Amino acid sequence: MSRVFSLLVLTLACRNTPDLPPVATIDSAGVRIATITTTPRALPAWRVDSVPRLVLAEPDSAGFTLVSAVHPLRGGRYLVADLRRLGLYLYDSTGKLLRTFGRQGNGPGEFRGLMTVSVSGDSIGTWDLSQRRFSLFGIAQGFERVLATPPEPGAYDTPREAWLAPGPTVLTYWLRAEAQGPLPQGVRIRRWQNMAQLVLTDTAARVVGRSPVFRGVYSGERERGDARQLFSNLPFVATGPGRIAFGSGEQFEVHVADAQLKVTDIVRWQGADEALSSAEVDQGRAALRANMPPGAPAARVDEALNAIVAPELLPAVRPAISRALWDDAGRLWLGRFEAPVRGIAEASEWYVLGADYRPQGRVRLPAHVRLEAVRGRDLVVSVRDSLDVQTVEVRPFHP
Repeated sequence: MSRVFSLLVLTLACRNTPDLPPVATIDSAGVRIATITTTPRALPAWRVDSVPRLVLAEPDSAGFTLVSAVHPLRGGRYLVADLRRLGLYLYDSTGKLLRTFGRQGNGPGEFRGLMTVSVSGDSIGTWDLSQRRFSLFGIAQGFERVLATPPEPGAYDTPREAWLAPGPTVLTYWLRAEAQGPLPQGVRIRRWQNMAQLVLTDTAARVVGRSPVFRGVYSGERERGDARQLFSNLPFVATGPGRIAFGSGEQFEVHVADAQLKVTDIVRWQGADEALSSAEVDQGRAALRANMPPGAPAARVDEALNAIVAPELLPAVRPAISRALWDDAGRLWLGRFEAPVRGIAEASEWYVLGADYRPQGRVRLPAHVRLEAVRGRDLVVSVRDSLDVQTVEVRPFHP
């Protein structure tokens, strides 16, 4: 196979910051491979305002219980999803509640588990993992219909998440875990690897695209079942207009595919990979312990911690990426991995790549602040207070 190699040395001048180092881009077999050659700490730190310009709260209380997604919409509006309240809340540009969508239940437009919420134009897609149901809502009219999804494409037996794509089509993130047989004698716990794949289907559940298979999360298999590992990799998926970013999250490697799931670009950043330190493991165990049910017997807590943070299964290199999103300027935001002690992916440190995958800057968020979306020069974040109540804030940032 013939290969064409080209090296592009680019410079980008930012106001009040020095020129950033180059990115080497190699064309090979039709897939562009962008290799970032700097280190994350060399990137300029972007400042985020501590005072929000807009605050959104659930109308019947002081705030939300568990924000799982926030989407900026046209006209300055915002859509907020609350995982525990099982509802969607639409706000105008001033923070006034316009309407709500959905409620707990089994009927049309109702939820048992609001796993994923996505937006395409004026349409909202919701994935209810408990009912394995993908529902379509309209911003103006509310619930419209249920879109068909394939029940079991090939060997992939768990449709973990699903997003609305143009067409409309449905992008589903499938996981497969194969049985390994009995544990060998003397083995307390062993790694049980999941494999992942993205599948694109039309409204009749016909498959119209598939991504390459990549490594999903792994758990620890024991005689009494399996336990999710605190420092397992977190596969990420970010949907944007005409392209999708995804990866295993094990190392800093991002695959970018077109609307038909054909991979067009691979972004690698070896300088962003780090060893997993004992201090981070201890910190993760302590945070997990603090979130255990109060009054639980100490022996049971220790047993659970030893299963979730199993020394035998800790990776030498910490996972690199836990979350990703596209902003409205076409930049890719990648969140540095943090152990998900609350069961939801977190990231306080974010790296921003331009349209050519050149690193532009980094953003550090305060504790208990989770990035949900970026629009223009605004970060949309969910903020958790000392009473475990959440609000959604819009905070300007400054490159």
